Amino acid sequence: MAPPVYDAVVVGAGPAGSTVARLLARRSFRVLLLEEHPQVGLPCHCSGLVTPRTLQAAGAPDSLVHGVVRGVEVYGPGGEVLSLTASHPKALVIDRVGLDVFLARQAEEAGADLVVGARVVGVEREERGTLRVLVHRNGKQEAVACRLVVGADGSRSVVARLLPRPHRGEVVYALGGEVAVGGLDPAAVYVALDPHAFPGWFGWAIPVGEGVARVGVGSVRRGVSPRGLLRRLLEGFPPLRGARVLRLQGGLIPLATGASPLVGDGVLLVGDAGAQAKPSSGGGIYTGLMAAHRGALVAAAALEKGDCSARALRPYEDWWRTPLGREVRRAAALRRLLLALTPQEVGLALRLLGHPSLARLLEREGDIDFPGRAFARLLRPLPLWTAARLLPWRLWPRAARLAALWAFHWTRAARP
Repeated sequence: MAPPVYDAVVVGAGPAGSTVARLLARRSFRVLLLEEHPQVGLPCHCSGLVTPRTLQAAGAPDSLVHGVVRGVEVYGPGGEVLSLTASHPKALVIDRVGLDVFLARQAEEAGADLVVGARVVGVEREERGTLRVLVHRNGKQEAVACRLVVGADGSRSVVARLLPRPHRGEVVYALGGEVAVGGLDPAAVYVALDPHAFPGWFGWAIPVGEGVARVGVGSVRRGVSPRGLLRRLLEGFPPLRGARVLRLQGGLIPLATGASPLVGDGVLLVGDAGAQAKPSSGGGIYTGLMAAHRGALVAAAALEKGDCSARALRPYEDWWRTPLGREVRRAAALRRLLLALTPQEVGLALRLLGHPSLARLLEREGDIDFPGRAFARLLRPLPLWTAARLLPWRLWPRAARLAALWAFHWTRAARP
C-alpha cells in the first residue's frame, strides 16, 4: 500500500467518501481512499431512491437510472390508501452499486489512490498532529500516516470513535433486499405505514423493472426481529402478496439529530458515520453528498494552512447545523408526530391528506429531500378546515388532536 504518507485518508468508498476523495485530489492533495470490501458498492445496503438533484450533485450519468417515480401509494393500518401522482418526476430509481463504482472511479481519475479489501481497525495520534491509520489487508496489518482522516465508514464508524461524544440519536434496525413480484406501477413507490406492524418506522417497496422490486422494513426498537417484520410485510402488504425473496441485506441507519459531533483534531465525518441520514425517511445520499462537498472545502482550507485542528474544521460542523439543520429539525418533527399517533389517527391523517386540495399541494410541493417544505403549508387553516369539514362529526375530536400534535411538533422544529 504505497506511498505511506498522505495529506488525507478517506475511510469508506461510498458516495460521500468518494466525493470527498475526488474533491481533495483535484486540489492536488495526496489522498488515499480505503474500502473494506473487495468490491466498491457491494454489499448494497440502499434502496437507491433519489431525487434528480441528487444525481446532478453526484455528477452521475443518466445511464444509472432504472426508472422515474411520479407517485406514491401509502397504505394505512386500517386499509386506508393515500394515492398521490405528480405531473413531473419526483424521484429516480438508480443503480446504487453503479453509483458507488462511478464515484470511486472519478476519485481515482482525480488522483486519489483507491485500495479495496482494506479494513481500518484503528487510528492513532502521533506527535506534531500526524495520525496513523491502522489497516488490515491481505492478512497483514499496515500503518498509513496522514494529516487528516475523513470517516465515511458507515454507521459502525471506526473513525467516529476518535470523537468525544458518540451519536445519541435513534438508530433504525433495517432489513432490505429484492423480491420478484408483479403488478406494481413502475412509476410509483409503495409505503406501509402501521405503528403496530413496524414500530417507529415503516415498510416500503420500490419497483425496479422486469418484475423485481426493492423492499425493506425497519424498527427503532431493540429486540424486534427485522426478519419477522419483513415476513409481516410480505404476507400482509397488499402490493407484495405472492412476492418471492431474491436477496436480503440488513444494516443500521443512524438518524440525523443535528447535534452529533462531526469534527475533531485531524478528523472529519461524513455520511452515516456522521449520522446524516434524514429522520423522515432514512435516506442519506443527498445529505451525504452535500456534506462531502462542504467537508472537502473546509478540509482543503485546513490542509493548505497546515492546521487540521478541530477549531480549523469547525466551519464544516457549523454549516451542517445551520443551513441543513432547519430541514433536519423539520424532518424530525414529522417523525415525532408520527410516533405520537395511534393507528386510528394514522388512518385519519391519510384520509385528510387525500382531500383534493391537500393532495394537490403534496403532489406539487412534495420533496423527499426537503419534506418539511410541503408539510409547512399544511399548517395554513383554510386547507385543513376544508378537509376536516368532510369528516363525520364523531371524528372531529381526533382531527383536532391531530392538528394540535402537528402544531406542537412543528413549533418545536421552528426554534433555532
